[in-house]
Amino acid sequence: RAQGQNLLFRWSHFFSKQSDVTVQLYYDRTQREEISIKERRQTYDLDIRHRFPLFASQEIVWGVGYRASVDDIEPDRTFSADPAHRTLRTVKGFIQDEFRFFQDTLRLTLGSQFLKHSYTGVLIQPNARVTWMPADGHALWAAATRTNRVPSRLEREGRQREEGSGTGFSELLGNPQQRANDLWGFELGYRATLTPALSIDLSTFYTTERLSPSETHITPETEQYLNGESLKSYGGEAALT
Repeated sequence: RAQGQNLLFRWSHFFSKQSDVTVQLYYDRTQREEISIKERRQTYDLDIRHRFPLFASQEIVWGVGYRASVDDIEPDRTFSADPAHRTLRTVKGFIQDEFRFFQDTLRLTLGSQFLKHSYTGVLIQPNARVTWMPADGHALWAAATRTNRVPSRLEREGRQREEGSGTGFSELLGNPQQRANDLWGFELGYRATLTPALSIDLSTFYTTERLSPSETHITPETEQYLNGESLKSYGGEAALT
């Protein structure tokens, strides 16, 4: 059984075509009753964003945000959390500046988000993006981004019992030392309208991820989460219309 309700409030004010402010307030309530978990959760989220021009060729976007996630996890023989009731808080701020050069044929966007979570210290998440349009209908772009994934309640404070193979139940334990994993992503792409009836879109990406969650045996019947993996991924996409 699952049920929930949510409420969204958004207010925007435009000072001019280049300047506006938006305030968004969000409330969400969910209740899940499953074989493996019984959880009630309330989420409160506030975001404030402001956009304005600094000079003729620059546009700045900045903002702040706050989120509180209040949970109540009912323990049973298959899953529990310690403590059973927890409020996780996230505070963030961000700023982004866009520069335009050579009659808007070259755009450079620089920005960063600063995030503090109940499970982490301050996380700095910069990003950079450049777009070059050498001719009408042609665009070459590249981007570099750093982001983080915060550990979940299960990974930090959970206790899950799973059916084993011939030994009854095995346990998967959370680890209070779990940290946020770190991911860098790099992208490169090209988009073009070759004729009025033919367009092409090419892109490629490469990511490196550090401290990805994994599991380790601490007894023959018990495993525990830990930050022990470094992962890399790469790929590409091609679309012809």
